[in-house]
Amino acid sequence: MFRSVLIVSGIMVLVFSSSASFADDIPVAVVEMVNLGGVDPQSMDKANEVFLNSIEKIGTFRMIDRSRVKNAMSSKKKCTDDPCLASAGKSLGARWLAIGSVMKFGRTYVLKLRLIDVKMGRSVTSTTNQIKNDWTAVLTMLPRAVSSLFSSAAPQINPSGMAVHRKKPVHHRTRKEQKKVDEFERMLAKAEKTKELKERMKNAWQVALRLATDEEIHVDVRRHALSRFMHKFRKNNPYYRTAYEMWKDLQPATLEINTLPQGAMIAINGTVVGSAPLRREVQEGKYRIVASRMGFLNSAQTISVSKGQSAVVSLLLPRKVHGHPFNTWGHVTFWSGLGLAAFGGASMGLAVKYANDFETSGSTGDKNNSYTWSTMMWLGFGAGAVLMTSGVILWLLEPPASERVDKSTLTSLVPTPDGQGAVLSISGTW
Repeated sequence: MFRSVLIVSGIMVLVFSSSASFADDIPVAVVEMVNLGGVDPQSMDKANEVFLNSIEKIGTFRMIDRSRVKNAMSSKKKCTDDPCLASAGKSLGARWLAIGSVMKFGRTYVLKLRLIDVKMGRSVTSTTNQIKNDWTAVLTMLPRAVSSLFSSAAPQINPSGMAVHRKKPVHHRTRKEQKKVDEFERMLAKAEKTKELKERMKNAWQVALRLATDEEIHVDVRRHALSRFMHKFRKNNPYYRTAYEMWKDLQPATLEINTLPQGAMIAINGTVVGSAPLRREVQEGKYRIVASRMGFLNSAQTISVSKGQSAVVSLLLPRKVHGHPFNTWGHVTFWSGLGLAAFGGASMGLAVKYANDFETSGSTGDKNNSYTWSTMMWLGFGAGAVLMTSGVILWLLEPPASERVDKSTLTSLVPTPDGQGAVLSISGTW
């Protein structure tokens, strides 16, 4: 029995010591989530607690003391971009920095998390989730979002196998490209047969450079040639730095495009490329990104990207605001009232005319006509004043565009307390 206890204890010590040593290699700083609007401070405190605990439960990281992180971030109050945050992470001795934000937009909470590679000075992965109406659902979603965030970055965090890296789509070479690659391999093998090392590297570099600078073939094939050359000659290679810079320059830029609401169609420089959220490789240059969705106003942004850069674009599509009923009926009543007031003015003219005729002729008919048009005058003025006043009041009561909600209706069927019936409720805006 005692021997069994010793064996089990020894195994546990080995397991915990190995996991601890692994965790020591991956220090993570967790920055408090940012409230971008609409969330009360108590709810944000709870969200930050769940955020921290969710990362701790993963169990493969050494969490940097929270007070140290707060002190480091307090000295950089306006630190929001990746390089600035990465520099704060370096001062803490962190390898990774996790940060998040929450925003309430209308009835929707938008939860966004980012994981920053401190060494590279940029975000390596991010997650965006939209949760409607319920703050409890946000707290429930948070651990899943953290898990998704770290799973996406697993190949960078632990290439040995924390998760399987999602492979980049392979470029299928054309017959012409394959022929050039085969020729490159033969010439590279021939160059390697040269006895003198310097001459061998020079010949191999000329072969690789010829393929790498051929703009008629796909960039993946050109990068393959440079990778093969760098792999073959790693030490004392005078061309290595040049080859690496060329390889890096041939690396495409990446655009990650998110929209609120999701599902908007994305056009890049006038060409529709799909629906958000999406990730697309592009060449270096300036791009105009336009997001469009039925029922919403278009949103656009122009961005410049460099080779190898990863840029995140977030576009907010405002809902199209249709005419409010108060505005419509305000016009109807006001202009109808103005018409009746004009009718009252015309009636007043006729009443005065018949009154003057009665004073001259003494005719009973002129007298009656004067009374009739006087009555019509007061009715026109009175009704017109009421309608015009009503129109102005309706215009004043019209809610601003920012407070208008979707005109969709919500229907629910709820059983009565006695269980003998049900209540049908229909709510919405009309």
